[in-house]
Amino acid sequence: MDKDLAKMLANAKANPRSQGPFPLVEHANAINQDNSLNIETKVERIQALERQATDYEQDAFAEVWESLYVTATDNELIYLSGLDS
Repeated sequence: MDKDLAKMLANAKANPRSQGPFPLVEHANAINQDNSLNIETKVERIQALERQATDYEQDAFAEVWESLYVTATDNELIYLSGLDS
């Protein structure tokens, strides 16, 4: 592991705020797992939560988005790919 990465990880571990809890992320993960919601609704709700997040919690939303992409169907992936453009 290079020195910069090791330093960054050590700083993150030393800062208790970087360890959570992250209630907005937990709520976003629950939205992602709710199979009764369509992809558009999930994206809208997750984006709204992400806008409310600050500091480390906002950084943690990367995992929420990754999870959404990993669990998406082919049609949902087409919709999500349009968000990036």
